[in-house]
Amino acid sequence: MDLPGYGYAKVSQAEKQRWSELMEGYFAQERKIALVVQICDMRHSPTKDDMTMIDFLYQSGYPFIIALTKMDKLKKSQQAKRLEELKEELSDYPDIKLYPCSSNDGTGMEEIRKVIEQSVEEFTK
Repeated sequence: MDLPGYGYAKVSQAEKQRWSELMEGYFAQERKIALVVQICDMRHSPTKDDMTMIDFLYQSGYPFIIALTKMDKLKKSQQAKRLEELKEELSDYPDIKLYPCSSNDGTGMEEIRKVIEQSVEEFTK
């Protein structure tokens, strides 16, 4: 499921509540999920909605990674700094896997594809 702009969308609380119920319903069904890719903007701290979803995934035991988008918008030194800050901001979730990436120049995308492929392969065994 993809909810574009979920964390930053300028929508009413009622619409966000509808999205939340949609996601809860999706995960409440007995689905076989190989991997969830949570998308967060690398330039910013995770939003409250991001943290709610990360906590849900972690507490529920779903396998997940976090794709940190828009890394190309940061200088190399800023990328390293933000990655360290994010590790601290997410320190309540041991072993969380962060994958900086950019859809603009493709950086990190191949690594994420490989993780997805490996997760699906392992899941189908």
